Parts: sequence; structure tokens; C-alpha cells
Amino acid sequence: MAKSAETPANEAAAPAKEKPAPKAKAAAKPKAEAKKAAPAKKEPAAKPEPKSKLAEFLRSKKIDPRWLLVTSRRIERLRPEDRALRRLRRLARTAEGEDKPKELPAKPRSGRPVTHRALEVALHGGAVQGPVKTRILRAVNHVLEQKKTDKVELRALF
Repeated sequence: MAKSAETPANEAAAPAKEKPAPKAKAAAKPKAEAKKAAPAKKEPAAKPEPKSKLAEFLRSKKIDPRWLLVTSRRIERLRPEDRALRRLRRLARTAEGEDKPKELPAKPRSGRPVTHRALEVALHGGAVQGPVKTRILRAVNHVLEQKKTDKVELRALF
């Protein structure tokens, strides 16, 4: 009898252990359909050829603009003597009337090379600030010096 008493309990427990099969949702869409298909990407339009005095000059002298970036970075990098000049200028400003040097040494390098963005703007004829023009000029003249040709003036480039 013990078995018969256990049987109904086991039968009652057995359906509870079984999990019903998950119902398919009627409103569910497959993942591919759920997400809207993104429009096909258009190929990026080719950049227009630079049309400025600087671009024409670089093309005529066969100078790669990337070369200017590297050259500018090398030229404008701060060196120990530039840091010393900056220190002297800073001390001269803070010393009010005490041992003020009457004449300060030449300006140190800026420490700011020509950036890729600034060069792109200049090549496409956009507005470029004066210090950036000067840095570009210095880089161009340095490259021309390496090619053993004459230096140019700012008006030839901008």
C-alpha cells in the first residue's frame, strides 16, 4: 500500500516538473525583419583636387603635402635652447625692475607644427591664420632647401 500512496503523489509531481513548450509569439518577427535594413552606403565622393596657390606651387615643385607635415614637425619641435629662452622671457616678466635684461633674445620656436587639418584647409583655398601660414612657409622653404632650390616668400604661396 505504501506504493499506491506514493504513486498519486508522484503522478501529481510529475506534471509539475515538466515545463510546457514555449509558445511562439505571433507578433514576433525574425531578427532580420525586426531591424530595418540600413540604406546602402554610398561610396564617399572623391575629394576635389586642391585649387589654391599653395596647391599649384606644391604640384609644380613636386612636393608631397605629407612631406610638409613631417618637416614642420621636425622644424617646430621645441629644443632645450628654446625652453631656456622661454624661461628667460618668463623670468624677465616676473622680475619687476630687478636686473631686467634690456634686450631679450630672439623668439623661440612655437612648438606647434602644421596640422593635417590646417594643411588641408590651406590646400583647398580656405582661410588660414597668419601663424599657420608662416609655419607652412617655413616647412616649404626647408623642403626647397633640401631640393637645393631657391626659397620663396609668403606671397608666392598664399
